[in-house]
This record gives sequence, structure tokens and C-alpha cells, in this order.
Amino acid sequence: MINVHLIRSNEFNKDRYWEILNLLRKYPGVMQFKTQEDALYMQDDEIIHRSVDDDTFNRQYSLLHEFAKSNIEIDEVSWDNIFKNCSKYRRKYDIGIDEYVVLLTDYSNDRNWFAAADPKHNKNFFVHTNFWNYYINSDLRYPVAYLIATGILKQLLFKSYTDMSEHWHDVPIGCMMDFCRNKKEISLKLRTADICPSCLNLIKSRNVDHKLVQQVFTIMDGIREEMMHRERFVINRKPPRLEFKGLHKKIIFPELGDLEIALTPLEKTVYIFFYKHPEGVALNAIYEYEQEIRAIYESVCNTYDNDLVDQRVRDLISPLTNSISEKISRIKRKFIDKLGEDMARDFIIDGSNAELRFIPVTRLNQ
Repeated sequence: MINVHLIRSNEFNKDRYWEILNLLRKYPGVMQFKTQEDALYMQDDEIIHRSVDDDTFNRQYSLLHEFAKSNIEIDEVSWDNIFKNCSKYRRKYDIGIDEYVVLLTDYSNDRNWFAAADPKHNKNFFVHTNFWNYYINSDLRYPVAYLIATGILKQLLFKSYTDMSEHWHDVPIGCMMDFCRNKKEISLKLRTADICPSCLNLIKSRNVDHKLVQQVFTIMDGIREEMMHRERFVINRKPPRLEFKGLHKKIIFPELGDLEIALTPLEKTVYIFFYKHPEGVALNAIYEYEQEIRAIYESVCNTYDNDLVDQRVRDLISPLTNSISEKISRIKRKFIDKLGEDMARDFIIDGSNAELRFIPVTRLNQ
């Protein structure tokens, strides 16, 4: 087994961290993805605020390159400090020398790479999690998970950066080994999720564990399929399937890598209620459904205090409060944050306050 400890620096969103971890865990194999709850903190004097020009921002540079100063604002940490902190984290949590530490960080780095391994200890590794909206029209989970999986494979395949540089493709061909000097070129290898015949022969000749290679291929294929599903939605407008899973009815999109929309129990109660009423319900008539709403809330909340349940449900449906409108607004924001505005449009609770409120996808399925 190959243990991969996935960690995050404190500025990287914890929910996003868990989404990436859960996506990788969908594809079991010899790589075991471990969670480390405690965030890694960069010191203030390690973070450099820079302005860089557009060309610099969009390119991965050699180890000797220095950023030019211009007009795009970034917070940057040097490779030396990134890997120094990874080593400190490794020692603090007694992570073995044969195990991998992979840091997810929003901070840019002084070579402007998407991801890199420590030249001095190649089992320390980072992936840059910020600015993906500049390079691809997709959820950041996919490129980050891709870079983690292929990064581990590359560390086992190559002895050094010199060795790696002799095999990467300066002109992109849709292979895992495309260097992507122009960072926007990364969309090609994510869309193809392929390894060219030359690189495949190299993997075979260096006797990399075939079980690891198979797992990496499976992750690459899965990521490509999920990304393409989102792109097909733009073309044919077919909404992804939504499921309510488990005891507490998690809201999951299986076709999007089991993407979860994390709602509070009261928000989830409101959403499930409207999902069960494709015909629509006016907000001023919500009080008529008190018993149904109470039953839904009891099924998703973590309390057995009947008085507390009664109070929360009464507050939710009371015409004297704005509680249910606030919940609908928060639900809308959470769906948009995870799905994007176009795809979320089918799943938000639609309609004005004076009209019937409904979830569009439920009507499509009637």
C-alpha cells in the first residue's frame, strides 16, 4: 500500500478539501488517501504579495525564473518554504519517510507551477488550488485530483527533475507528461486523460507497480467522464441526477463525483419539502404543511428534543418571520457555489414570494 496524507494550508477551504479527498477515495487501489484534519500554517514572513503581468501569470517557468512585477495580484510562497513546512508537518504528526504528504494550497509559488514535488524529499508534494477558473471551465476538484494522482505516479517513475524534463512534452499532445508551459494548455490533457505510447512504454520499462498505474488510469478516466458530463450539460441541458442518500438524506450528485450540497438540517428540510411538491407551494400556505415539514425535519436533524423540534418548525413556517425565505436564499447560494449558475438553475427553489415556489427539475420529471 502507498499512504498519501492529504493536507491543506489554512487558507484553503475545508469543504473543498473534503470534496477532493472524497473524489479520490471513489477510486480504491494501492494508493490509500489519508486525511489530516489539522491545517498547515504558513508564516507571515513567508508570504510575498506580488503583482505579475498577464504572460507571467499564465506560464509555468523553469527553476531559475523570477517573476516580473506588473498588475495581477497574487500571494506567493517559495518552494523552499512550502516544502520546509511540509517537512515540519511530517515530523509533527510522525508521518513515515515512505509515505507521501500532499499539500493543497491557495498560495501561488515562485515558479508558478500547478504542482511539484520537493527536489530534496520527493515524497513531499504540493498542488496549487487557486485561479483554476482562469484555465478551465470546470470544478477545481477535477484538475487538483488529477494532479495528485498523476503526481504520485511521476514521483515513482522519475529519479529527478532532470530525468523528468527529458521526457515531458513541451508541445502538448494530450498526455499526462505535457508540461503546459502555457498554463491554459492543461485543459487538453484533462479532457483527453491519456498517456501517449512513448510514455506508456517508459512506464512499462521502469517496472512501476501495475496496480498503481491502473488506479491512476481509473482516476484519470473518472475525472474526464465527470468533466465531460458537465460540458454535455451545456450542450443538451440534461440535468444531472440528484439523490438523497443515507440516514440524514445527504444531497448527492452521483454523476458529478458524488458531489454533495451541504445544507443545514433546516435548509435540507425546506429543500426536501419542495422537492416532494413538484406542483409548487406558495410561501403564504406553508403553515398548512406543518406536520409534513416536522416529519422531514425529524428525519434529518440530530436532536430528539421534541420541544426544540416544535419551536424550530414553528419559527420556520411562521408568517411573522422571514425564516423560510432566508433558507431558500441560502440554499440557492450553496447550489450555485457547487454547480455554477447554469446547472444550478434546475435545482434551486424558483418563483417569487407571491407565487408558487417549486424546484424546476421536479417538474421536468413529472
